[in-house]
Amino acid sequence: MEIKHKNILNQSITEQQVSKLSDFSKLFYENNELKKIEYYYGGNFSYGEYFLSTNENLITLLESLDQKTRWSIFSNKQIVNSYEIWEARIYNDNNDSNSLFTKNVFGTDGRLITTQEYSSNIQNPLNSIKTYYLGGLDIIENDEVIGVFDYDTSITFYFNENGEIESIDPSTSDGIDDTYQSLSRFLELESGGPLLHHMTPEILAYYTNREPLVPNF
Repeated sequence: MEIKHKNILNQSITEQQVSKLSDFSKLFYENNELKKIEYYYGGNFSYGEYFLSTNENLITLLESLDQKTRWSIFSNKQIVNSYEIWEARIYNDNNDSNSLFTKNVFGTDGRLITTQEYSSNIQNPLNSIKTYYLGGLDIIENDEVIGVFDYDTSITFYFNENGEIESIDPSTSDGIDDTYQSLSRFLELESGGPLLHHMTPEILAYYTNREPLVPNF
């Protein structure tokens, strides 16, 4: 089993760097596939995620995990357009889960781009979240490159149960975190700006609509 570490920005770090941090994640790989993530905050193990293979038994797995910690168990993996889709349920310290579960889409870089929450007795999602990552892309204003977006720069789109956008939250490391309550306001104020520069019509259509679940690009 190979073990790697990441900081709270999801950036890979060394074991030496981990020793100086109180907030980090510990990733366990088996045959080059991610199997488990442990999240540490304040130096304490706070919660975990486990990616269940088809040949593993859920009950046996739950009995082997730390019973004092909340776990999200990801299962039913699918590959669509090179994206990974997983269903996830949260289990408490009694190995119980409620009727809620999520469908999660991970990009080719392993970052979560879409989450939709469902109830077992309702067909449509109760809510949806899509996140567009800008980290590493050029910051362009007036057709000039003025810098590069920090790794954690993103735009998150929140949808309600009717599929309508509830809010749009750009997040940047420089503290500019304006929240928009409507798509029209976001497009009006960000038009021609660096946040929208890299969003082609196809990308924009995906992130500003609840469906489809998986991108076509």
